[in-house]
Amino acid sequence: MVNWLYTLPLWLLAVLFVGLWSGLAVIGLFLTRKLIYRKFIVNDASNLPVGYFISALYVFYGLLLSLIAVAAWQDYQDATKRTLIEAATLGSLHRDVSAYPEAVRNQLLDDLREYANWIVNVEWPAQRQGESLPEGDALLSTFQQHLLDAAEKGGAR
Repeated sequence: MVNWLYTLPLWLLAVLFVGLWSGLAVIGLFLTRKLIYRKFIVNDASNLPVGYFISALYVFYGLLLSLIAVAAWQDYQDATKRTLIEAATLGSLHRDVSAYPEAVRNQLLDDLREYANWIVNVEWPAQRQGESLPEGDALLSTFQQHLLDAAEKGGAR
């Protein structure tokens, strides 16, 4: 439904949101200003409570914004950590599989290469669009089956 938001560049998204909300606020101010002045007696003393209220809103807005920024940074760090762990695991599997005889080794290395290419070229762009694809599990299952078949045949040295 809102997946198109993920396709926009971050700078355009920021301009869109800030411009939209600022524009709505200014339009609301112009539409209600004359009505408020006509209906209520407005003087300098009536602005004092409004100033306190607006100051409190700014404090809460600042807190909310800082918490959102911290949560976004933590999500980024978690994604980076998971990516590094998966890359290290693939590297370790690559080294481990290199000990197998050539026929088995080539099949397992092809499986690992296919999985890595699929993750980088298909899954990550899909995740950027907010989608989750199950085909990566199937590729890992294929690798696992080939590895188990090689172990049953005594393929490891």
